Amino acid sequence: MYKISLARHCTDDPDKYIAESSFSRPFFMKKLCQLLKKRVANLKCAEDLGVAKFEIDGKTVMIYRNGRIDIRSVKNVADAEAIMEKTERLVATAYDWSGELSPNIKRA
Repeated sequence: MYKISLARHCTDDPDKYIAESSFSRPFFMKKLCQLLKKRVANLKCAEDLGVAKFEIDGKTVMIYRNGRIDIRSVKNVADAEAIMEKTERLVATAYDWSGELSPNIKRA
């Protein structure tokens, strides 16, 4: 479902990895930060820098404005996929759809 790479080992636990991937589109950071503020603990969100950092299931997740995501402390690709799925359910309404027509509008 997602293209995920285990980029490197975590410095604090060499048996775990930092996974890198990306969502299908960029985010509106203001909306992303507002959504996450209501839904996750330990949120650090910098709209101006285009990054949000929080924890899910003991994993540190960093989402960037361009749609990139880094997940720290994953055991393997399957572990990273599970976190990606949970994260996407949390943030899907913050996607940036600018420049695209509504699905109900046909192009001329």
